[in-house]
Amino acid sequence: MDSYSTIFDSAKTITSYKDKKRLIRSLKSLSEGIENSDAEEIAEAVDVDAVIRYMVVHNFVVNGDSYTGSMIHNYYLYEEDGLMSMIPWDYNLAYGTFQADDAESAVNDPIDTPLSITEGSTDRPMFAWITSCEEYTELYHEYHENFLSQFYESGYLTNLIDTTYNMIKEYVEKDPTKFCETSEFETAVETIKEFVTLRCQSIEGQLAGTIGSTDSEQEADPDVLIDASSITLSDMGSMGGGHGGSGGGPGGSGGPFGSSGPGGDMPDFDSFGGPGGDMPNFGPTSSHSTKNLLYLGGYLLLLTGAIIFAKVYKRRK
Repeated sequence: MDSYSTIFDSAKTITSYKDKKRLIRSLKSLSEGIENSDAEEIAEAVDVDAVIRYMVVHNFVVNGDSYTGSMIHNYYLYEEDGLMSMIPWDYNLAYGTFQADDAESAVNDPIDTPLSITEGSTDRPMFAWITSCEEYTELYHEYHENFLSQFYESGYLTNLIDTTYNMIKEYVEKDPTKFCETSEFETAVETIKEFVTLRCQSIEGQLAGTIGSTDSEQEADPDVLIDASSITLSDMGSMGGGHGGSGGGPGGSGGPFGSSGPGGDMPDFDSFGGPGGDMPNFGPTSSHSTKNLLYLGGYLLLLTGAIIFAKVYKRRK
């Protein structure tokens, strides 16, 4: 059990001896299942259907600030009755905006070696089991096809973006503390629609075999990749400070679609108890925040005066 102290020390629920032994058995089964390409052993350790569905959507949105990114964080591992699954967390830097430097790489990110995962690597076991076993790789691709059919070809994703835009645009225009101009918000909406369209086209090609679904296949034939030169990823938000497309606040992530809190992303803290990731910064992040503090100070003075007046009045009465 000492070998898994990182997991148990950061558990979000109270764990018993039996809980720990059960999870260790699951981790052992998963490791051996990956090593032996044993579908049955893997199925004893993970919720196959739930995790494949999770990975289809997760890899579609190309979130580098995640389990499949270089930092291997911002996720929760959930275990019940010996079966492990993933709980999504922290997607404000999806659609390639975590590093926001190469739109073509983001749009064409290979579904079988997503982001920082390399072929044959087992350092991300909650994904590696899918590509270690032909049966599960085929199921993973099948779920991708279902996703594209239900959410892209049907027009659902475009309608979802348009509906959300129409729902919030009035409030974006009125918000005096937003991290971007209204025009940048409009650009972000159009950019995310274009990104989604091109991303779907690339995945369609990967499933059909006309575009490589791994890094090595794409490197061998880069000419067939979907052209994404029309997209500037930072138009949807990015890491770093600044205003509008360049970030959500000093030292944070953000932009038109970004920021985990008033100050954006902060470094991981072991004492936080989670697997790592964003924590809100509650300090002032802009001139708007300073002005709000002044207002708050004024309100507190008024409230204090009112309380004193009420006590004096009550005493005289």
